[in-house]
Amino acid sequence: AVASGGGSLAGGPEDAVVETDGDGLATSPAWTLGASPGANTLTATSAGLTGSPVTFEATGIGYTITGTVLLGGSPLEGVSVAATGGHTQTVETDEDGVYTLTGVAHGATGILITPTLAGYSFDPSDLTVNNVTADVSAQNFDATPVTYTITGTILVGGSPLAGVSVA
Repeated sequence: AVASGGGSLAGGPEDAVVETDGDGLATSPAWTLGASPGANTLTATSAGLTGSPVTFEATGIGYTITGTVLLGGSPLEGVSVAATGGHTQTVETDEDGVYTLTGVAHGATGILITPTLAGYSFDPSDLTVNNVTADVSAQNFDATPVTYTITGTILVGGSPLAGVSVA
């Protein structure tokens, strides 16, 4: 049976059982690790078996999703990059403008990646990653400073004043 970490044995539920054959061999056509990276444990037991139970462990390492945030072709440090949906994590870009989301489960889908930094907009505004079965790279964003226009009229005695410099 699958003792910890989730997953299934022979495509069945957590408590699935695979019996040994006449030679004492048990074969699982598929031991699927749990959805989360980390330790998953399988325990084999038998009455009267020396050393029973025997425990097997496998560790799912998870995948990474990486990308770069650029401002006019140069790296932008300190951008908060949030993943939601099929993976939840928030990281910041480093001095090279690179972000790395870690521990993404095999098969994760619907991962929405959104960058934010006050005073900037991003293109695209977000990205979605689906069906992660390996490390995913080049999930990139371009930043643009948000600019504002300030307008007004300088008045003296209710009349516009010409030739005034505003800095």
